[in-house]
Amino acid sequence: MIGKLIYWLFKPIFLKHYFNDQPKVKGFENMQKVFIDSNGMSYYAPLNDFDYPHERVKELEYKLMRLRSGISDEELDKILEAQETALNSGKKSDLSMIGFTIIEMRKRKDIILHPDLMMDIAALRYIREDELPEKIDKVIHQEKINQFKKDSGSGLYDFFYKAGFKKYIPYLDKLEKDWIEYMMDSEIKIKALNQVLQAYISK
Repeated sequence: MIGKLIYWLFKPIFLKHYFNDQPKVKGFENMQKVFIDSNGMSYYAPLNDFDYPHERVKELEYKLMRLRSGISDEELDKILEAQETALNSGKKSDLSMIGFTIIEMRKRKDIILHPDLMMDIAALRYIREDELPEKIDKVIHQEKINQFKKDSGSGLYDFFYKAGFKKYIPYLDKLEKDWIEYMMDSEIKIKALNQVLQAYISK
């Protein structure tokens, strides 16, 4: 009650402060502040998804395609490298590795969560105050991912839910109860595949 009274008494000051706090960089005009990270950096997102810059939309669509396949770019590169290694060996015994990777790629379509890809998408959706909305800076992008992981901690479900992942994962509501179990299962599968591929490639 007291908080509301203070707000209404000082509303003009709050609004002026909020207005002055808006980013002045071109491209942020149709965006709203979403949150501030633990380093005090502000993040923005368009009021309407159609207002995302073209380059960011293209990258978002690509990452969403990877999310549906359950395989990140890094994992796909390792799978292809393992397949090439198997083919170039000239040994029949190595054909089993090609079969293994094909089966794994098909299984990945059923993976419920892929935390790395989801963080990647969140970093594309949330635009930091010091980056150009129409440009994806790889250094800033990775910094954002690292910051999200640090700030979200054990509250990943809330983070992804607020990040709008319900539109990409319609059953997200139903995952809340068993979120930790699903997340651990996904991380184990991801780590196991990477270890097998890395061991085979570097043998």
